Amino acid sequence: MFYLKLQFNPKWDDIVVIRKFITSMLTQQITNYEEAYRVALVASELIENVCRYSTGGMASIDLEQGKNKSDIELRIRNLTKKENIEEFKKVFSIINSGSALDAYKAMMLRVVNSDDNSLSQLGLARIRYEGRSELDYEVESDIKPLMKGNISIDRNNKPLVLCIKSKMSIELKDNGEAHGV
Repeated sequence: MFYLKLQFNPKWDDIVVIRKFITSMLTQQITNYEEAYRVALVASELIENVCRYSTGGMASIDLEQGKNKSDIELRIRNLTKKENIEEFKKVFSIINSGSALDAYKAMMLRVVNSDDNSLSQLGLARIRYEGRSELDYEVESDIKPLMKGNISIDRNNKPLVLCIKSKMSIELKDNGEAHGV
């Protein structure tokens, strides 16, 4: 069984480091490089979202082998504003409608036809299509687990925790048992 938990302060410079770390850990433990890189691509796309939409404080990644050993479940949590969650829900409904390819095309058309290209919002569509990932999310009101570090909270606009979940099937090496490093 493989389980990895990382807690970090969301910083752009960490995206590549975390992607390489996840790729290395998965390659050494349960799968081949291509599959590990695909999982790490999903994680790095989600970390980009955290860096863009987080209100600060900590974020966390949980990466775990599912009950079916060829399943990898990834959860990323971060603090964000209620307005960001409302926008996320709109984008998520587009991303999860129809086939993964159709949703990716719809998001690309949305970007091309938009007057404001500052935020492409292609990441989740890319995760679903290129990462061959099932996506889900939940909003949590308990922010205590992510309260490490310096964070100031406006009591009138308390942040929420957005947890994005991704589930992927991967090709296992050997018998799917985690190997020591």
